[in-house]
Parts: sequence; C-alpha cells; structure tokens
Amino acid sequence: MPTKKTTRTAKQTPPSTSRKLTPMPPLAPMIVRNVPAPRPAPTCDQIAHRAYELFVARGYQHGHDVEDWLQAENELWSNRSR
Repeated sequence: MPTKKTTRTAKQTPPSTSRKLTPMPPLAPMIVRNVPAPRPAPTCDQIAHRAYELFVARGYQHGHDVEDWLQAENELWSNRSR
C-alpha cells in the first residue's frame, strides 16, 4: 500500500503590528466622604445577653427561648443600621 507523503511547512509568524500600545493613565484615587463606616454585626454574646434581658423582663417564664433569641437578633440588627 502506498503511503501518503505530507509536506511540512515552516511555522508562520503573525505579521507585526505597526500600532504601538499606549500605557493606561493611572487611576485617580477614589474619594468617599461623609459615609459612615459600617458597624460590625452583633456577636452571639450580645444576642444572648439581650435574649436574657427579655427572659428576665418576662418574669423568668421558660419556653420562649427561641422567640427571645430572634427578637434580640432583630433588635440588635435594627439598631446597627441607625
């Protein structure tokens, strides 16, 4: 069976571009004024402390721990945005 001969060509290089790349100008620093820094999220200790205060205010009535925790979380998060 005859074998097929392939011709090899030299690697072609892309044509050189005559355009020169211009460097980008430096970015101006961003100035932000009158923007308060974000407050940190309430910690578990803060939430637990407030939940305990709610428990005490209810007269030490058991069975509302999840409600107290969620109310404490909501209060602390809403106070955070003020």
